[in-house]
Amino acid sequence: MNIVIVGGGNASISILDQFSLFDAHQITGVADINMEAPGMVRAAELGIHTTTDMMALINDPSTDIVFELTGSEKVQGLIRENLSSNQSMISSEGAWIMCELIEAQNQHKREIASAVTSEFAAATDRIESTVKTMKRSSRELKGLLKQGRMISINANIEAARIGEMGKAFSVVVTAIHDLVANMQSALGSIDEAAESTQVTIKALHKAEKHLAESFDQ
Repeated sequence: MNIVIVGGGNASISILDQFSLFDAHQITGVADINMEAPGMVRAAELGIHTTTDMMALINDPSTDIVFELTGSEKVQGLIRENLSSNQSMISSEGAWIMCELIEAQNQHKREIASAVTSEFAAATDRIESTVKTMKRSSRELKGLLKQGRMISINANIEAARIGEMGKAFSVVVTAIHDLVANMQSALGSIDEAAESTQVTIKALHKAEKHLAESFDQ
């Protein structure tokens, strides 16, 4: 279905943007005496034909519906006089109601987007806080493990000096050494998990941005 708009004021922008999302219905032209009117500029950006000659659009046999957005009774009268039997007109009153519905829908979408992105951001912030805590704890544990390794090395030296009497002690030192090594391995896994989570956080921020943008369209 082909639609033309007469009147390139701000109201036409909402209709242009909304109908640009549809394939079944398309706006084929916008007419206004001012080629610099906001709706005319927007139509040109969308690649829609603009003209100062509204009659050329109305008399086009491919036109199905005329949106009259000027609010002028004279313009409405001219349109009605020139409509063919298979054409119809939506008056400025009807068009304004449509615009208000569109704006209400868009406002609702923006409110949903704001709520969702706020929750998204809060969840991401909590993850970031957890990662920072993990990294801080990891650094502290690494310091303790370094001390543990030094104690283990010194204990091994002392056990070797004692000789036979130090064998039992050496077993304990070896167990400590193994524990330190296992903890070191576990910390490595924690560090890898933290780095992986940072990548995930970046992806979440990107998804949050795209989500907000999609609701603004």
